[in-house]
Amino acid sequence: MLQQGIDPHTPLLGIAAYTLGNLGNTDAVPHLLPYLKDPHPLVRGDAAESLGKLGTPELVPDLKPLLGMKAPAVRIKAAVALVRLNDFSGMEQLITLLDSPAPLYRQEAYKALKNISNQDFGGSRKKWEQWWDEAEKTMEASPNDLKQE
Repeated sequence: MLQQGIDPHTPLLGIAAYTLGNLGNTDAVPHLLPYLKDPHPLVRGDAAESLGKLGTPELVPDLKPLLGMKAPAVRIKAAVALVRLNDFSGMEQLITLLDSPAPLYRQEAYKALKNISNQDFGGSRKKWEQWWDEAEKTMEASPNDLKQE
C-alpha cells in the first residue's frame, strides 16, 4: 500500500539513480545533478552516491549542501560521495551520526567510517574523533579504495 503523499515513482527514481552510478558511465552525471534537489531523501541520497562513483572534484560544490540536510541517510551518502571525490568535509557528520538515536544510521555511519579509514573503532564516537583529529591532516582517498556495499 502506498503512503499518502508519496509519489509512487520515487522508489523507481532512487533505483535509477543508484543504477546509473553502478554502470560507470560518466555521461549520466548531468542527468543525475537535478536529482540532488529532489524532494525525496531516497532520490537525493542515491543521486549523491552515484555522483560520487562517477564524478570528478568539480562536483564537490553540488554535493556539499547535502551535508546540511535533515535526512541522515542523505548526509551519509553525501559524505561518502565527497570522500570518493577526495573531499573530507563530511567526516564530522559521519562521526556525529554514531550517536544517532536510530540504529540504522549509527550502523551506516560506522560502516562508512570503517571503509573510508581502514580502521575499526566500533561505535565509539570519542575514538573516531580522536582518530580524525590526527588523520584529517594527511588523509587522502582514492575512489577505488572505498568498498562497494
